[in-house]
Amino acid sequence: MKLTEVRFWENYWTSCRLPIEVDWNFSFDRCLGRALKENMPTISGEVLEVGCAPGKWLAFMAREFGLKPSGVEYSDAGMKATLENFRILGLTPDAIFTGDFFEIKPPRQFDAVMSFGFIEHFSDVDSVVERHLQWLKPGGVLILGVPNFTGVYSPIQAVFDKDIQIVNGERCTFN
Repeated sequence: MKLTEVRFWENYWTSCRLPIEVDWNFSFDRCLGRALKENMPTISGEVLEVGCAPGKWLAFMAREFGLKPSGVEYSDAGMKATLENFRILGLTPDAIFTGDFFEIKPPRQFDAVMSFGFIEHFSDVDSVVERHLQWLKPGGVLILGVPNFTGVYSPIQAVFDKDIQIVNGERCTFN
């Protein structure tokens, strides 16, 4: 069951200001960027991001690891924001698929499949993970992220998630 609708994302991505890149001054970006740099196995080829707008993590993967970026974006406005962001950043995506991730037939499989802040929008997480795996080559790398619980949610998250690690004085989770 979907917990958001395409109209929400159309409105959201229509108003985003570009360019958008990984911001090393933002704790979530810094933690995730560092975790990817330190833990990413050596791979080459293609990466697909599910819920890719506006493309900042695809741009990061292209620049940092030399992967050819592709994405799936639910809304037309998100797809357009991603393509415009790539144009401004001087990058060329391989393909941006627009539509419902569960209705698009994977045209091929990818060496890495990732999504950040996507799976929590659905009530059946197992089927969402399974769908990610359908886009992944055998032996590929699956990278899934959930929202960053900062501010008032940080103490609550610390109580319920004992796997939180402290890195340079910041709460980061790498699981």
